[in-house]
Formats: sequence, C-alpha cells, structure tokens
Amino acid sequence: MTNEMCVEQLTNIVKEVVLTASKEHNNLIFQNVTELSDQIVKKILQLDLKIRFYSNDVKRRNVVIYGIKEDEDESWEQIMNQVLSILNTVMQMDVQRSEIDNCYRLGKRNHKYPGRPLLVKFVTEWRKVEMLKKGHKLKGRKLWVDEDYTKEVMERRKELIPKMMGIRKSGKFAILKKDKIFVNGIELEETGDEEQNETADVNVKMKKTDTAGRQVEPKKIRQSKSKKK
Repeated sequence: MTNEMCVEQLTNIVKEVVLTASKEHNNLIFQNVTELSDQIVKKILQLDLKIRFYSNDVKRRNVVIYGIKEDEDESWEQIMNQVLSILNTVMQMDVQRSEIDNCYRLGKRNHKYPGRPLLVKFVTEWRKVEMLKKGHKLKGRKLWVDEDYTKEVMERRKELIPKMMGIRKSGKFAILKKDKIFVNGIELEETGDEEQNETADVNVKMKKTDTAGRQVEPKKIRQSKSKKK
C-alpha cells in the first residue's frame, strides 16, 4: 500500500469521525435549545396568567361612568363631588366619601365629546356590585355605568357589538355580558365563516349551562295536538 493510499484512507476516516462528532454535537445543541425554549415558553405563560389575574383583581372594585360632562379646568374635588351626587342623589345610595378610593377621567381629552369616561375605584367590591344593580336609575339622564374591563375584553366587545346589533335586528333580544353574547339569557356560540359573521344575519348556535356549569342542549318544546271537539 502506497503512502498516498494510506493518507487518503486516514483522511476519509478523520472526515467520518469529524462528521459524526459534528452531528452528535448539533443534536445535543438542538436538544438543549429545545428544552430551554420549552422552559421559556412555560415561564411566559405563567407570567401571563399572573398578569391577567392581577389585572382582574385590580379592576374588580372599579366602575366606569359614561356621559358626565367635563369642565375645562375641573379639579379632582369637583369630580369626587359629581360622583357622590350621582351615587347618593340620583342612584339613591348612601355612599360615604371614605368608601371611594379614587376617581379620575380615562384617556385623553376630546372636545368632540361631552366628557371622557370617569373611573370610580371603590374600597369594597360590594359597593361596586350595588352600583351596577342600580344602574337602571340613570335611565333617561344620558348616563350609564359599566364594569372596568381589561383591554383584551374591551377589544373583544368591540368585535361583538356589530354581531349583537345584527341579532337584535332579526327580532331577538341580545345583550353583551363581559365578552359573550346572550340571547334571552342563553349564551351564544358563534358558527359560520367570517363573511357571515360580518353581516347582520349572524349564524349562532345556542348553548345553555346547568347549575353545575355543564353544557346542555336547549330543550325542544313539543306542541300538543288539540283534541277534536
């Protein structure tokens, strides 16, 4: 065997060893990167859940009042007095000033509208619930109250409003509860393609839950045949 053949064989052996080692090394790196990526994704999901929980916990005592006219140079004291006047005089609640943690306008001033929404932070959650229950007392005053929803829920509600209005035009009673559409107290599950959803003729499938939270099918009402006289 000549020296050239020996060198060639040794070169091929070295190449195979290097390629094998390189593949094993790459596989090991890929495995480590995959495991690290999975850990990062898991941490992100955990943080997202914590942020959502914190956001909901912070907002659970808040109420937003819409329709209160805004003065050019109104002070915090004036806003507080307006809120207390609405709560105690109009809505007939007996709220003390110490029961309101804070109140302020939301967003940037826009002169096209009479006033920005007003956020009210109660000290206790039951006061917020009481105010929402008595929201009907504001009827006819161009004022209304709603919960302080998260940004995600607000965006979802904006998407659902046209669909809800389409259902109302079809002669059904539809309302929004948080980020769900309800027709006559029954939650609606959307079906159909995007084009159908954008029109007034929204195809929806009703679903109803029992007291245990399990989904049940709406009962069909059987029509009894009238007896012949």
